[in-house]
Amino acid sequence: MNHFKICKGSFFLLSGILLILIQFVGFTIAGEVPIINGPTKMAPGTSQVLSIMNYQNGGTYTWSIASGGGSLSAFVGESVIYTAPATNPNCAYTPTISVQADGALEGTLKIAINASSSTSVAYQTLSDCLYRKAGCTGDCGGSDPWHDRPYCAYGTYYKCDGSKINVTECSGYREGNFGGTYVSCCYPLSIAGSSPNTDTCQTLLPVFQYRGFGDWGQTTDKRTAEMKAAGCCPEVLLPSYQPKKYAPSNGYFGKDPGAKFPVCEIEKVSNPITLYTGNNFESQTDLSFPSPGGPPLTFRRYYNSQSWITGAFMGFGWIHDFSAFLTPEYSYQDNIYLRILDETGRGVYFQDAGGGLYTGAFKERTYVQVESDNYVWYRLDGRRFVFSITTNKLIWIEDETGNRNILSYDGSGRVATVTDETGGRTLTFQYN
Repeated sequence: MNHFKICKGSFFLLSGILLILIQFVGFTIAGEVPIINGPTKMAPGTSQVLSIMNYQNGGTYTWSIASGGGSLSAFVGESVIYTAPATNPNCAYTPTISVQADGALEGTLKIAINASSSTSVAYQTLSDCLYRKAGCTGDCGGSDPWHDRPYCAYGTYYKCDGSKINVTECSGYREGNFGGTYVSCCYPLSIAGSSPNTDTCQTLLPVFQYRGFGDWGQTTDKRTAEMKAAGCCPEVLLPSYQPKKYAPSNGYFGKDPGAKFPVCEIEKVSNPITLYTGNNFESQTDLSFPSPGGPPLTFRRYYNSQSWITGAFMGFGWIHDFSAFLTPEYSYQDNIYLRILDETGRGVYFQDAGGGLYTGAFKERTYVQVESDNYVWYRLDGRRFVFSITTNKLIWIEDETGNRNILSYDGSGRVATVTDETGGRTLTFQYN
């Protein structure tokens, strides 16, 4: 029988970086800054639920409007309803919502309230100068076989509500070693010209700056005094605005099987299929032996249809309880993370906090500590996954009471045995 399971509440993409306060004596987690889960932009007069993403049972959470306007339905609790102000002239009522955990640690959320329906340009953004038209879509001058067009850039115009008006794209090329730099731009700005400057990027930038753009990668405020008075308040122009950092896609694969905190499962249908991504995720327990004083020795398989995992040597998309592995230097969006693919195929990412400590990124609440020349991953349910700092392979798993499963590997780097120290049983793996 197929089951359709829906958990109460809304599904939110996990983004951003979780700040964890660390007690450096023993490197244990001392507390967490509460993270407010809710929208970062709203229409005037509308209401939204705000909740604590990293809610801890037994904690007391006190809410307030630190600045700006609007109202809260309550001042204490795991969640509240925020109602935005009816107007926002000169963005004076832009709210900053504050929540305190047990009267100490404070988290905040700033919400943009745009009250303007103006169709005029509110702000402009200029891309970086991109090599070989990476990210550019137009041809901007045709496919001239005699010239290389190695650089391009694009400027985008936006309205008060953040919607895009149009995009201007320009590309440039050099005419040999001693020639000038030639520039062509696509609609709605169609120009063609040349410059004696042989640096293509230095030639492209004035073309955009002449039309009101700033430096490479910058956002320029183009609002008039009348637009501001009418409540033209884009999120991008908030003083504290930071572009959202989205977790890698495999951060949503699988689930954490040992989590002891509330986990809202994504709605699924049929086998099951995740409605939001189309991913087929399922698990199958093949073996389970009781172990005295500890959890059973179990072999469970997990499948993700969108996963590229092959390290478990079980075929495309398959992984099992003992095939978690670690990558110490994983590059994502120009940052370096320590990454663990857990036993379900879920990607878990950590940032180097110094002293051998790695704190969770992208809302991850666990952490990794280097101990005795090993990486030790501390899970929320009390388990510890230990990886060799030399091979990056999982070498043992220990539960919260000290019961340990020890792994060994064959000459090809595949799991050979898993030994339950408490129960005295050993799983032996053979491959064909």
